[in-house]
Amino acid sequence: MSDRVAVRLVKPVGSRVVLETFFGSSGCGDRPNQRHHATAYYGLVDQGVGTAAGVPEPRDIPAGAWPTTCSRCGATTPIEQIPWDGRLIYRARVWDTPTGEIRPGDLYYEACGAARGHACANWADCDGHHLIAVLPAATGKGPGHHWDLAGRASNCDRPADRHHRCWIHQGEPGPGLHVDKGERIMAQARELGAIAPTDLSRYPGTCNAGAGSIIAPDGWHGFLHDGLLLRIP
Repeated sequence: MSDRVAVRLVKPVGSRVVLETFFGSSGCGDRPNQRHHATAYYGLVDQGVGTAAGVPEPRDIPAGAWPTTCSRCGATTPIEQIPWDGRLIYRARVWDTPTGEIRPGDLYYEACGAARGHACANWADCDGHHLIAVLPAATGKGPGHHWDLAGRASNCDRPADRHHRCWIHQGEPGPGLHVDKGERIMAQARELGAIAPTDLSRYPGTCNAGAGSIIAPDGWHGFLHDGLLLRIP
């Protein structure tokens, strides 16, 4: 996986059934402490955006439809040894990407708070639509953490404040999207004479958490600058 990944806006176009199993106690490829994980798609894409449509019972799925290999390392799935209650069936969104799956660098809007008829967990002035950036996995294989650009940083030093933002992003989702702590907005304001050129204080709408980067749970660390996810070595 490149240390520079361009971002682009995607949207869901439907949903489909996913068959999933876990097997083995450990020893999955480069993840020696994790179990094997196998997934497969079943049936056709439903042209609804949601994931609330019903799913079949495990016993109604033909034997040959279940995944045959681990999605991470390729180990053979002992499907006949996996009990019915160890097999998962759910619906997942299909995206307007070449494979229908989400990829590193994809951006999408997630409805939350007001858009779902309840208060946002973090902000009093949330419009109900958070922009999400899909980071590369730290291992370099496939998508990793989904970064909520309108979320609250784990090290936010203003946890009781429901009006600031931990990350400031500007520009349309795509090549012009830039995320920092407000430095660019402040620089533009100084150029326009909106504030004194000597005023170097931080953008007042943010907190003191970090420098605008993201450290994902799997360890990927980087910035989103000018439409690029830039990994910090």
